[in-house]
Amino acid sequence: MSAVSVIVPVYKVEKYLPECLESIMCQTFSDIEIICVNDASPDNSHLVLEEYSKRDSRIRIFTHPQNGGLGAARNTGLKESNSPYIAFVDSDDTVEPTFIETLINLMVQNDADLSWCGNCSIDEHSNFLEAYPIPDKKWTVEQILNTEQLYPSILPVWNKMFKRELIKDIKQLPIVSEDQPALAEYFTKCERIITSSKCLYNYRKNSNTLSRPVEPKPTVWNDFFYSHQLFFEILKVKYPLKKQLKKQAILRCFSILWRIQAFDMLKLKNWNEHRQNILKHLKEDKIGLKFYSPLMYRYLQISFALKSKTKLQKHLIHAALVLSKSRWVKNDSFLKLPFDMLRIFYPNIKHYFKKVLDSIEIISVRIIARIHTIIFPRPIWLVGERPDTAQDNGIYFFNYLKSKKINSYYIYDKKRAKGQKGLNENKVIQYNSFYHKILFYRAKYYITSHNNFCVPQSNFGKRRYSFSAYTKNVFLQHGITYSDNSDDYGKAKSKIDLFICGAKPEYEFVKERFGYNPDQVKLTGFARFDGLHNVNTKQQILLMPTWRKSIWKSRVANNHDFFLNSKYYKVFQSLINNATLEQLLIQHNYKLVFYPHYEIQPYLNYFTTESKSIIIASKEEYNVQVLLKESALLITDSSSVNFDFAYMYKPIIYYFFDRDDFVKNHLKPGYFDHKKDGFGEVVETETDLINQIQNALLSNCSMPQKYKERVSEFFPLYDTNNCERICQEIIKFTK
Repeated sequence: MSAVSVIVPVYKVEKYLPECLESIMCQTFSDIEIICVNDASPDNSHLVLEEYSKRDSRIRIFTHPQNGGLGAARNTGLKESNSPYIAFVDSDDTVEPTFIETLINLMVQNDADLSWCGNCSIDEHSNFLEAYPIPDKKWTVEQILNTEQLYPSILPVWNKMFKRELIKDIKQLPIVSEDQPALAEYFTKCERIITSSKCLYNYRKNSNTLSRPVEPKPTVWNDFFYSHQLFFEILKVKYPLKKQLKKQAILRCFSILWRIQAFDMLKLKNWNEHRQNILKHLKEDKIGLKFYSPLMYRYLQISFALKSKTKLQKHLIHAALVLSKSRWVKNDSFLKLPFDMLRIFYPNIKHYFKKVLDSIEIISVRIIARIHTIIFPRPIWLVGERPDTAQDNGIYFFNYLKSKKINSYYIYDKKRAKGQKGLNENKVIQYNSFYHKILFYRAKYYITSHNNFCVPQSNFGKRRYSFSAYTKNVFLQHGITYSDNSDDYGKAKSKIDLFICGAKPEYEFVKERFGYNPDQVKLTGFARFDGLHNVNTKQQILLMPTWRKSIWKSRVANNHDFFLNSKYYKVFQSLINNATLEQLLIQHNYKLVFYPHYEIQPYLNYFTTESKSIIIASKEEYNVQVLLKESALLITDSSSVNFDFAYMYKPIIYYFFDRDDFVKNHLKPGYFDHKKDGFGEVVETETDLINQIQNALLSNCSMPQKYKERVSEFFPLYDTNNCERICQEIIKFTK
């Protein structure tokens, strides 16, 4: 018996079924059975199923003699399942490699009755459209129903895992939106629910499959509204329902109403009659109307602007449509919804005006970029990193491209940056300038160490430009990925085409966990590693702790008191004023440079010291790469600069003064444990840190042999050909 049954209803999905099955077969959790129910599909889906069942013995096929609908197919799958846990995957969708593993671990470790994850929408070509994350949290059913953020993901069954003992007797009705009453019944049976913020299910926005029928039959729409009604009727027996949840259902119903083509079929010749009929029933002294869009898509669509500037109160506006006899709509074509109120909202005209201006700007830029391509057809490589710095993988790779006479440009914000030199040449483009925007749509390659940091924004609504289908997005990375940040940089959420890795364990981790195809992840070494050979070291210690999300949030909220009361500030303010440390530095003739992370730099003025041996360094005056090269010893907590330092075979001390809180609130654990896999000693107190500094100074700051061996295993590529490898992989990727 398998641990999980994955039920896949199949109907008219010949085109998408292989991708769906591949994504399930490649799950990191392999103890599954894949139950495919062919719901009398008229295409060649049955041949695809037969082919894949020969390749994987976990696939079981069941066939309906007649089409019964999505609910019937799921019921059959549930009946034939043998596993204690159940998951549903629609046959035109895909799942990320850790979909099953994540959900079953949540179920087992938390003794949960239901687990579910975030999801993404994809188009017919599997291109990412939008992500719908949810919180990492444990819930009761009542908490779920009262949390508005979860409403869009409550209703489908496909991003969830169920207990078979609770769901086995629940039958899905043979109607459209059959998920909803079934889920409502399941909610009445379960107690503990847990959710994951990871977006692991990819929902395809395609309208011609079993799960998304398009036939404009009245019964289809009746089913949709009826399933909503059942959802509430089942739940209200046990749980009080919030008005916000009802409002969400109203919005879903009205979104469907706009798609009903057979609802009244008004003809253009009758429109003026109906328009006048509506106007005469509305008092013009109360509300003024002007119609802009009389008829679209063969059904009625009404748009109007308010003449009065008075903000609307909550009112229900009634308007009667009296149709001509030839177009009379029968009463049974209308549906009575069990909801109490339709709310009208007064639009922000200024916001819409900005959107119009943004659209004009972006369209204009696209046109000019197209003309530029015709006149100057040579491919463009557009490179960047943080717009106000030029000291990361981006600038190193740009310099390499220049040396090879490759047509490249570097994006840089000269207005924000200070202290940067040598960046005034014509190939350096001002961030968010008009030329930057043209190059963004013109570039064949968009290459950056900070994903999306150099994407231009519109001038009016600050709308971020979207990538063109022509451009390949290459991610050089800012630092070695060692924690699980797939929520930010995984395929489900990012628009990265090629992911560059600097170390072997990192490469294996990203390839396994981040959801990319094998050819999208490459081990080349980092571009800046080319400059980490034959370095000259000073008698200097670099103290470089990373940031904290809680401090960053307080800075965004302009809450500096939070920082001054934080453990982070108190720990490092104490350290740079430690008398023993001062004596050690003087005794060994060393300097200590305190350079906090980029996100902590705005608080730098709060740190003070009387020591002449300690320098508090700002990002405007000091270059990180120069500091790393010239320093003999690094003290950090979990900053990724430790990997650069280790690459040079120089000693490191890890100072984890808030280890538990850091792991809990700042990052998700990955493959790298600093105690087991790190390149130096781990300490948690200031006293132990001072002792380790003393030991390092006594050994003339040399890296112990056991850590050198770890470095060699971690970085199998140790040469000055990193930029060359990156360039070759980019070219190879687009061939």
